[in-house]
Amino acid sequence: MATTAPTEDAVYRQIHAAIVDQRLPAGSRLTETALADVMSASRRHVDKALWRLAHDKLVRLRRNAGAWVAAPSLQEAREIYGLRLVIEEAAARQACNAWRPEGLRTLKANLAAEEAAHRARDLREAVRLSGEFHVLLARLSGNGEMAALVEQLVARTSLVTQLYANPEGLGCWHSQHHELMSAITQRQADRTAELMRAHLMELEEALRVPPAGGRHRELEQALVGQAARG
Repeated sequence: MATTAPTEDAVYRQIHAAIVDQRLPAGSRLTETALADVMSASRRHVDKALWRLAHDKLVRLRRNAGAWVAAPSLQEAREIYGLRLVIEEAAARQACNAWRPEGLRTLKANLAAEEAAHRARDLREAVRLSGEFHVLLARLSGNGEMAALVEQLVARTSLVTQLYANPEGLGCWHSQHHELMSAITQRQADRTAELMRAHLMELEEALRVPPAGGRHRELEQALVGQAARG
């Protein structure tokens, strides 16, 4: 039986998930032909999906040169956090007044999964779940437009984390999420907004400039090592 080729939406979701989950690293080349082959998709659907991802600022298209997973500059990273701070502080405040039991249960389940990922030292999964926590919290606000914008910014933050986050400082996210969960449960709007602001400011302040040549360290080591042996 012939397998049905994936739709444009399916191609978009699959590439989107691979970027957000950090399976496709920042700066990776995305070849339309290769993507179509690997996903058994039409090049037309891949092309349209890449344009949508470019609109989300997860992919960058270069005229006559192809597509790459976005690699935000440090300035862009700070701007992303600045925008998140404004929107998520407001979303956190609204969530305290608007949350419903089913939404709160989903948020608690996410927090439990994040805790399990930390215990297992699965940093990639912990980072993914951390971003999901912020999206779920924004959805508790009842404002769909606000939640959609948070989701887009959180997706871009996954690229920022790859490039500029200090892995040693990522453990603090979990305890801060517990504090946010407690404040939301008690409908403490001012406290929740204050915690969210402090949380995002701390994450922004922890951004660091990567070492020169850091993105290509393994390649450089391989080539230098090969030359030395020769």
